[in-house]
Amino acid sequence: MKYHRTPLSVRFYEVDRYAAVWHGWYVGWCEMGRVDICAAYGMTNEMLHENGCLLPVADLELHYKQSARLDDDLVILTAPDPEESPESPIVTFHYRIERDGELLASARTRQCMMSPEGKVLFHPPTPVAEALRRMRLEQR
Repeated sequence: MKYHRTPLSVRFYEVDRYAAVWHGWYVGWCEMGRVDICAAYGMTNEMLHENGCLLPVADLELHYKQSARLDDDLVILTAPDPEESPESPIVTFHYRIERDGELLASARTRQCMMSPEGKVLFHPPTPVAEALRRMRLEQR
């Protein structure tokens, strides 16, 4: 699986008094990675809204290995699940948060495509399905 790279430097407000990153920031970093990879394939929040598609997180799994520290240079590695059908209403992403190639945390999210009215979109809009298809092919 090929991962999309999103660089990040740990900021002062993300650490506790011991200069270790508070655990909740890792969830936000995964979202940064997901938004970044989606935008790289034209699947911005604006594009999703224009196509009547929301992508809320339905499931999140996060495994901590080590703490990031103040001023660490990190990379958020994000990839879609290559085995998932682009016609599925479920979109799964895998994440690795690393410092100098060392794994700090791994995660997985599952989003469910929904209409603005909260109904599951069993058939994603064509532009969304095409963006996901390209993303999965290129990130294999």
